[in-house]
Amino acid sequence: QKQGSGRILNIASSAALAAAPGYALYAASKAFILEFSHSLAAEVNGNGISLSCLIPGPTRTQFCRRAGLRESPGAMEPKAVARYALDLMERGLPTGTPGIANKLKQTLKRLLPFGLWGCLAKWYMMGRISNANS
Repeated sequence: QKQGSGRILNIASSAALAAAPGYALYAASKAFILEFSHSLAAEVNGNGISLSCLIPGPTRTQFCRRAGLRESPGAMEPKAVARYALDLMERGLPTGTPGIANKLKQTLKRLLPFGLWGCLAKWYMMGRISNANS
């Protein structure tokens, strides 16, 4: 690629979009990445540089095992997430989420009142933590 052009891919998480009880710092850091990406994309706009931010949901990696969590049902394969990320970046789209189930969950997060989502998220996360070694 010529100088003065390029593509940047940042990786956030679906946790960036709503409360994640038990993982507040993780969710906050991913929310920072998402908003940082929005701001930086606006700064580099028109300079031949595009910035995309991937917002994946659960992905089958070592993350859950290392975090002491059981794997999320419906976690995506890393290769599918990587293919989506490369396509997102190549198309120059600002954000994107792979997988229909992940997109539906993100819509649900936006539609539910914060208090209700927080209770559901806490119930879900505590179940993943307590059942991690089962």
